[in-house]
Amino acid sequence: MASRTFQIPRNILPAMALLAQHYDKLSVLKSLVEDIPPEKRTRSAIANQFAAQIGVSEQDAWQMVVQLMSFHQLRETFALSPSDMFDAIVRSLEREAPLDWQQKNLKLWKDARQTIESISKSDHPLYFVQKTLRLKYEHPNILRDASILVDARPVFDEAGTDIVQWAIDYVLQVDYHDGGNRRQLFATLDIQDVRKLRLL
Repeated sequence: MASRTFQIPRNILPAMALLAQHYDKLSVLKSLVEDIPPEKRTRSAIANQFAAQIGVSEQDAWQMVVQLMSFHQLRETFALSPSDMFDAIVRSLEREAPLDWQQKNLKLWKDARQTIESISKSDHPLYFVQKTLRLKYEHPNILRDASILVDARPVFDEAGTDIVQWAIDYVLQVDYHDGGNRRQLFATLDIQDVRKLRLL
């Protein structure tokens, strides 16, 4: 366990830097999350209130909240204590983060240890938000979008010069995720099907 490290994606380094630079303000998250009614505890709601409370942009707050929530998932996936997780992250940053990032942020990140470990515990409200979010999407197929396409084709007379009527088909297009893959489903509808869907 002592030698565990992670591959740190470069695209999360800005969020890690934000956490390091604002670690002294992260403690407000506990009461902030608890003050939001459970049914409204979304990442967006938390990030928006967090931004207003500590004086950062909503985008920066969003990055920090998402990154903190990912620590709960990381800790659970590898069955780590908050302390072991933090040690592994530090080793990974020392090994993989660019030198300029380390010079600006690594000491601050280490100084944030107590705060990050506290937020990463399983009794922190962010843990339950992360768990709820994970359970919400632990389904084989997740709907992303749905629409009804209209396919209208002309029907010509025998001479092929005049349109005598139109053949109209309705097609239901469903976009969904199957695990990590995007899928599409098409189903032909008649006008009765369309009317039923409009009632939903």
